[in-house]
Amino acid sequence: MNSLRISRSLVLLGLVGLAACATGPRDSAPTVVPDQPKPAPVTSKPVEDPPEAPHRAAINPAALTPYSEDQAPQLISRFSSRLDEVEAFRKLAAEAAAANPDCQLISMVEVASTSSNDELRFWVECSDINGDPVRYNFSEADLKPPAG
Repeated sequence: MNSLRISRSLVLLGLVGLAACATGPRDSAPTVVPDQPKPAPVTSKPVEDPPEAPHRAAINPAALTPYSEDQAPQLISRFSSRLDEVEAFRKLAAEAAAANPDCQLISMVEVASTSSNDELRFWVECSDINGDPVRYNFSEADLKPPAG
């Protein structure tokens, strides 16, 4: 029988070769990047038409010319204690009428002859889409903001 004898030096040489293979250059594999957290999905809302602007009629600047002593002396005398309020309510009456879709252009805003110092009344004249006159009447109570 033949015996196989392996020398120590041959074993050491084999081990060195294996070690060289294990630590030698490798093929560069692509770097694995861990998955990044994904952003939350964007949920879209249906496209909505922009809200329609509320109607507002044009107001002729002359419609709100303040009352003066030379143009309306009787009115000034009659409502002298409330003249500032009369002018403020005229503006409110114009705004109230301007919000009505039937009113396109306000031409006059006046204190009504039926007014008293205790209860002011106003009328607003405007023209509709056809140019026909439309008149709105307001009491002081109609124009006051709600108590709250």
